[in-house]
Amino acid sequence: MPRVVQLLDSINSGVIAGNRMADNVDDHFEHHTHLMFPSRSIQTDGIQAGIMSSFSFTQVSGTLLMLHLHYLFRSIDPVKHEAYKQHAVHMKLSNKVMSEMMIKNNLVQIKEVPPYLLNLKEKVLLNPMAHVQPDAKSGSYTCIANPLLAKKSASVLELTKIYHNPVSTLNVHSTIPSELITAVPSHNPNFVSHNFTDAEIAYCSAQPSPASSFTTQ
Repeated sequence: MPRVVQLLDSINSGVIAGNRMADNVDDHFEHHTHLMFPSRSIQTDGIQAGIMSSFSFTQVSGTLLMLHLHYLFRSIDPVKHEAYKQHAVHMKLSNKVMSEMMIKNNLVQIKEVPPYLLNLKEKVLLNPMAHVQPDAKSGSYTCIANPLLAKKSASVLELTKIYHNPVSTLNVHSTIPSELITAVPSHNPNFVSHNFTDAEIAYCSAQPSPASSFTTQ
């Protein structure tokens, strides 16, 4: 592993690390014009690739080829590249939060109260459109001022937009785990036979809405 790190560092920095102990290289290597054993580090204008071979006394060996990240970024679609850059920013922020939690020893934060008023408990738990929003003052989440609570029912289209839209303009989060009935492939006989017993299949199939019954099992 240290050799792999050194090779990655050379590709990233463009520096070929020298070996100050390389003062007695055998003369038999002179006719190998593509081999070089520098005794001091050399700064190049960029290293595009590196290769490393590993030999073991257990007769297990391997060769590793590494390419510069520029080749990876240039080979992917520009839209996916921009999405990756945004993901990298989110990763840095999440790593910062995780580090602070580990330092302050507050990784597990036990909630003493739910994110809604107690008199709204029934409305929140029975409403699939109930969501929470970040509260900057408390640093937690709340659904007290959520306008979606006013909706007593929601169509499949509205739910699909919220639960399956990767970039939501509402910046909301579900208060309870929810899935659409159509997300469970109860129409697939292979799925049903692998996940339900014969008794459960017979019971659900006899109900007015078999798809709903399979979902609640």
